[in-house]
Amino acid sequence: MDRPPKRLFVPIETKVREFHGKLFFSLTAAEQGFEVIMGGQQQMHEHIARWAPGIYMDKSIAETKRRWCRHSRSLGNVMCSWDEEGLVVFSEDAYFRLRICREVFDQTRCFFAWGPSEAGAITSRIKDGVCDVHATGNPRFDMLRPELRGFYDDAASALKARYGRMLLVNTNFAFANFFLGEEKVKEVYRAYSISEDPGFFSGWADAQRESFALFEEMLPVLRERFPEHTIIIRPHPSESYAPWEELASKLPQVFVHGEGNVYEWILASEALVHFNCTTGIEAFFLGIPAISLRRPGHEDFHQPLPNHLSHVCNDLESLMSMLDEIVGNTGAVASLLEDADRLKIANHHITGMRGDFASTRIVDVLKTID
Repeated sequence: MDRPPKRLFVPIETKVREFHGKLFFSLTAAEQGFEVIMGGQQQMHEHIARWAPGIYMDKSIAETKRRWCRHSRSLGNVMCSWDEEGLVVFSEDAYFRLRICREVFDQTRCFFAWGPSEAGAITSRIKDGVCDVHATGNPRFDMLRPELRGFYDDAASALKARYGRMLLVNTNFAFANFFLGEEKVKEVYRAYSISEDPGFFSGWADAQRESFALFEEMLPVLRERFPEHTIIIRPHPSESYAPWEELASKLPQVFVHGEGNVYEWILASEALVHFNCTTGIEAFFLGIPAISLRRPGHEDFHQPLPNHLSHVCNDLESLMSMLDEIVGNTGAVASLLEDADRLKIANHHITGMRGDFASTRIVDVLKTID
């Protein structure tokens, strides 16, 4: 008698960020014989007991996953994971203390790291773990590769037709502008052991508040400097839209949008301005100029990777000069992908940008799980 296919649970927490990559991953798994159940994380948690056990592909192994991991395992599921937030970090030590819970790690069969950097941050600190750590890359970045990015061409063309020449502003200010308020964000982060470090979260919050104010100051200047461009503000999914919508309402041809995958918005734009954001890394691989804008100071709270893979500006004058060079003479600013040092940094942090897709690498490991 033929054995039934292995079941794979693929939960989605933030649809605009995760859906396309996890859909490609799920299709890759289905082609290899898996029965895949993909859906919203909350709904999956509510209904998972209705299905026979399978492999549950979680989005992290952080402190907040303790209770869920125990429950899922009690239903007979094998826990595997990658970390959706594991790429943009302050340092390897801060990453480990903020994102890795030893109890959850020990109950996880396989962990799939973004690249050698994340894998090393774990294995250098846990030398007796039973969880296998694989540097495979992440399915989200499969969609950045030349073989797949054409998926976004129609959507990007539609955005260009709708808005004309575009400048994209991606914000990342959960501490300064959390959608449920400041007290709630403090409550969320108190679940992490690193919150016990004096000054860690207050320093992080101060760095965000100062650069948040800089972005608010920047938008009217940007509007005046580039009158022929539409400016799109795309807040991080954890942010409140209210302050950005209030500011945009006072400026012509400035809009706040969060719909759709950010890749189509990046491809439709002439340049991207961000703060400590994964979109700076994504723009790097898509060949779109990205500028990291932040107040100087608080250097311990500026994530190195998106800044290494972007042009960096610490004030509005240098930002406007850089944008003048980018939009005033298309092609004058060389793609950062051509910088060997930056590419070396990117490869240390991200596997799967050439050769086998990250999805293929992960599925190949999952096939070995009994």
